[in-house]
Amino acid sequence: MSEFFYSGPLARSEYRFINTTLLYVDERYTEGLANLIRDELTGWLDLDYGYPIKKKSVQASQKHTFYSPFGRYYTSNYLIRSLAGCSTEDCLDKYDFPQEDRALMNQQADALKSYSEPNSNCSLFFVTREMMWDVCSSHKKGGKRSMGSGEECPLGCDGPCHYPAISFGDIDDLQLDRAKASLRNFDAVMITDTMSEEDQSDFLSDVLGTPRDAKFALKNRTLVNNFRVEKTNRHDKSRFYRDLLNNLGLKDEAARLRKENKLDAKLFSYAEKLNAQMLKSWKHERSNVEDQDHPHHDSSVLIVMYHKTGYVLTRHLAKSAIDMEFQARGRAHKKNKLGPSLDNFDEETGEQIAFGLRGNWNSNFVRARSHSPITKCHPKFQLSAGAIHLQEAPDFFCSDSEVLDSMLDKSKQGKKTTKIVHFIRNPFSMVLSNYFYHAQSPTPEKWVHTDEPCEHNYKSGGSLAESVLPILASRTRIQRHHFDEVVNICVGLYQTRESLKNSTFYEHLLEMDHYDGLRLATAQMIISSSAANRNLAGGDILRMASNIIKLDNLQSNSALPQDKREMVHIMSITMEDYMKDKGNKTLQFFDFIFGQDNDLITEEIKLDVVSKHDRMSDRKKNGSHVTQGKHADRDELRGRLMADPVFGLILNETEMLVNQAAAKKHR
Repeated sequence: MSEFFYSGPLARSEYRFINTTLLYVDERYTEGLANLIRDELTGWLDLDYGYPIKKKSVQASQKHTFYSPFGRYYTSNYLIRSLAGCSTEDCLDKYDFPQEDRALMNQQADALKSYSEPNSNCSLFFVTREMMWDVCSSHKKGGKRSMGSGEECPLGCDGPCHYPAISFGDIDDLQLDRAKASLRNFDAVMITDTMSEEDQSDFLSDVLGTPRDAKFALKNRTLVNNFRVEKTNRHDKSRFYRDLLNNLGLKDEAARLRKENKLDAKLFSYAEKLNAQMLKSWKHERSNVEDQDHPHHDSSVLIVMYHKTGYVLTRHLAKSAIDMEFQARGRAHKKNKLGPSLDNFDEETGEQIAFGLRGNWNSNFVRARSHSPITKCHPKFQLSAGAIHLQEAPDFFCSDSEVLDSMLDKSKQGKKTTKIVHFIRNPFSMVLSNYFYHAQSPTPEKWVHTDEPCEHNYKSGGSLAESVLPILASRTRIQRHHFDEVVNICVGLYQTRESLKNSTFYEHLLEMDHYDGLRLATAQMIISSSAANRNLAGGDILRMASNIIKLDNLQSNSALPQDKREMVHIMSITMEDYMKDKGNKTLQFFDFIFGQDNDLITEEIKLDVVSKHDRMSDRKKNGSHVTQGKHADRDELRGRLMADPVFGLILNETEMLVNQAAAKKHR
């Protein structure tokens, strides 16, 4: 209905004026406004273009029929269309989005780098050709409206008003799921009807990390309300317009709007649940309950791992940490129903019961092995206090300052710490485990059937080498020509033999002798951009080495503010050390994230969980995930890799970084 009031009343050639002084009488709409809705709504619903214009003009020139924001074309499930747009390759593949249009989208990526570009491009809603991307709807090329002009748009805005996205035509539950996932990634979801104006102002101030009493705070600004009557009860807030339309005899129109926006209603219901969780968290912080009782929730916890470096183990450890807090409080642990983002608060008191969780058994906090081609880090990587973040193979390729800022919770008042648990592994053991694991029959992971192991370039341009080698140059001898030599080895092994010319990566691992199969799999672990397997594997040897240096810089780089450096604590655990002494390493892990002198998580509780982990590890020794000790030629293959002039240097340099990180005390 807000969209109708914005554009619907202009359907006639003359404006319709309402006496705003008499707009409300006894908290009811006046007869004049009722007549406006009755006269205009039905006709507006039948429009199929944006801002209403005369029929004669539409017939005379098609240029007047482009779709506009708040027009009828986007009234249907408007919120979902706004949130469900996508620009990743796997998503665009589902929509058969043309390659030439993808190239134009990538060319315009620079428009997204700033929130204050002076030459802003058009909103994603100003489109042509039923497409959610057009730089300027009024630009012509060769007599036809086109994409990708790059010109300043006369209908532009000051801000990130568009992005490379596609979400048009009929929508279904797939777009609803994408919209939900997008909504979960916002720092805050605020539904104004659930909060007073003062609370809205304080909530926004806390989310932005600004003082609540600042002059620019919402509650301290002189604003003109766009309403005259407070909707004071839940019924009015949720059913006011439905009741109004029914009372005006517009039941068919009400039913039509309800049917059109069925999916949006589902999204709003989901948003209400997210909003309720966030409000509980915020109210809990506001009352300082967690600060008084459980200081370990002041910390953000990040657990980093890589392929064949504790993916399953870290999930068990995170789950156990949360279970321990529920156990210590004598509470039942309810399963999360909202997906990979979980917060554990008491529904009545708002008290935080246990660490929240970002990521789960099947997903990470943010997508692994991915980063913005502009910033070189993932745009949504921002830790939050009171939560454990599970992250496989993160790309920390941006500056030390940017990495540090992403590690610190910006919404918390006061000084909050970040605890990073970095699971690393001897690179020789890592590549051997990787090879034997994927060469099993059947193979445990499907991506090896479709991967292109030698694909080292990103689809946005450049390669992994350009991101990691400048970082590695500060502490290793690994140089660009070493990377290129591995690329050449990979290309020389893959699909070059007559019997393997049309074979998959997996078939190569099965058919090659062990050393050549190991070299091919190792090359993939060093050079692959992961573009060919949707970021599921590849490049983790150099990525792990690079991240060891980047995380160390968070504490040792004197150019960074000392008070921020002191807020970061790091614990590095090698898989070799963990397997040799599982009990003590598990205990050290819990001591690190909870603190050794935690009154809530007692030594008895921790030792009980440690015992369970020992028994679980013993049961899994014969599973497909464990390859250690199952191959007689493992030591021989390791020796050949160490002596290899190309692989040996890269793996030896990485091994030294791993050993140096493991030798340091918890910092």
